[in-house]
Formats: sequence, C-alpha cells, structure tokens
Amino acid sequence: MSAPPAADGRAWQPPARLTAMVVPIAEASEVWMDAGAGRAARAVRDLAVAPQTVLALAVGMSDATLTTMLPGVSNARAALAQGDAMGARTAVDGLLAVLRADVDAGVVSMDLAVPVAEQLCSLRAEAIWALGAAPRGSQGTFLSRTAPAAMLGDWQYGVPASVTLAQAVLESDWGRSAPGHNLFGLKGEGPAGSSVRQVVEYRHGRRGVRRDAFRAYNSESEALKDHARILGTRARYARARAAGEDRQAFARALVGVYATDPRYAGKLDRIIGLFDLDRFDWATPRSFTVPAPVADLPQVVDLGLPWQLPAAWGVGQ
Repeated sequence: MSAPPAADGRAWQPPARLTAMVVPIAEASEVWMDAGAGRAARAVRDLAVAPQTVLALAVGMSDATLTTMLPGVSNARAALAQGDAMGARTAVDGLLAVLRADVDAGVVSMDLAVPVAEQLCSLRAEAIWALGAAPRGSQGTFLSRTAPAAMLGDWQYGVPASVTLAQAVLESDWGRSAPGHNLFGLKGEGPAGSSVRQVVEYRHGRRGVRRDAFRAYNSESEALKDHARILGTRARYARARAAGEDRQAFARALVGVYATDPRYAGKLDRIIGLFDLDRFDWATPRSFTVPAPVADLPQVVDLGLPWQLPAAWGVGQ
C-alpha cells in the first residue's frame, strides 16, 4: 500500500494523531468482535469500520495481518482474563510473528509497526508474570517496568531481552544508580543531554576509576530503546548479533567491546539464572498462520475526524 503524493508533490505522511491511533488496538478489536458476532446493528458495524480503516491507514498492514491482529489481541486478552496465561502468551507470540513477517516483507514500515509491537510486548509481559511470579519488592517493580521495552528490543533488533534486563540490573543496581535514566552506562550525549559520573574500568587487566560524560534520557523506556538500537545496529556488536538466539554467546561477545570487565558475561548469566530472565526472550514461533486476504473490507475515507485524508485513500490500496 503506497501513499499518494500531497498537493505540493511531496510524499504524504500519516498525521501524528493518525499514527497515535494505532495504540488502542484492544478497544478497536472489542468493537470489531462484537460486530463480527452478528449481534450489532448497522450503526455498530459502522463503528467497527472506523478503527479498522484507521489502523490500516496508519500502519499500512496487509489485509491478512489486519484481520488477524484485531480479533487476535481481543482473544489474547480474553485468555489472560480467564486464567489461560500460556494461551495468551502463545497468541501474542503469533501476532508478533505475523507483524514481523509483514515488516520483513516490506508491507509495513518498522517505524509504524513499533507502536503495535510495543502494546503486544506489554500484553506478553502480563502473560509471563501470570505464568511465574515476579520477584518481590523493588526488584519485581523494576523488572515489571523494564521487561516490555526489553522484549520490544528483542523483537525489533534481536537483542535478547534477558541480556538487556541483566545489563540494566547490573549497570544501574536495579535502577537505583541511573542518573538521567541511563540504565546501561552508555557514554556520550543522549536525548536529554548528559551527566558526569565516576566509573570503574579495566585497562590491561588492571582496575581503575575515571570520570566521564554519560547519556541522559527522558525515561527508562527511552534508555532501553536506545540500548537495543545501539547493540542491534552498530558494527562493533556484529559478533554479538551473530550469536542469534544464544543469549550466553551474545553476552560473551560483549566482553572487551561493550564492557571492560573480563567477568562481565558471567555476571550477566548469573543474574539471568537467578531471576529466570530468559523467559522474556522472544523467537519467531516455529509455525504461525497468516490467513488469506479478505476481499470485501470496506473502503471508508470519511471517518468524521478533525483532519482530512487524501482523496481516494482507503484500506484496499
């Protein structure tokens, strides 16, 4: 689905408000499921059309993915509410796989898929906690805050969520030592500037202390996303990425590149084992079904929204 050019000839971009409407998938899916059950009158069917069209416009999903995502999220939430946490997690993994397949096929851009994946990762975290209790106290609170973004980095860049969470725990002491929300000790200038602090480093096997400037962020989530982007794209971490889903090999490849401590990988592995952090790692399911495209999706452009869409811009394009 390609966007028509704007009046001045430039490529049309979805308004920020349109993109933001991707987020409440659950609400949209509830309306969709009600309409699909045949219990709603024409007026309710019209309500179902609007969120479906908005989602298609904002994300550019294929018809097949769209008709999977809306009822799929609703089914996953229903399973979780009924106590079937494993069923909910399995459903979310399948939805993430379908969405990733569309990204890899070029059907949907990564930038517009991320808000959807972020919501799915939050739902996945809920299911995982339901399967196994979080640590008590501040440790559990910290992991509950950081697990969804760590899983998003795994889905988007292939950085194991378990390694990300263990690094955050080790580098920030469970978030207690993270000036500027910098959970990973990343140096340089961040979105919120930088802060100077004292750190321990190893040079030629000898332990030393030095002061340096470290990135500052507006939130922990922003720090987690930046960490995943850096490890998932920079050439110096190519050997770690080559480890694929082997989290231990990934951690070993960070020694001497990300961290100077020769025992760094062992420390991460111990943290992962103590708190079962590998349960947050994500891998594409061995099998998942993408249904055939639906031919009769409604072609609705006028949604009564405060901004105008380009003429003839609809789901089927």
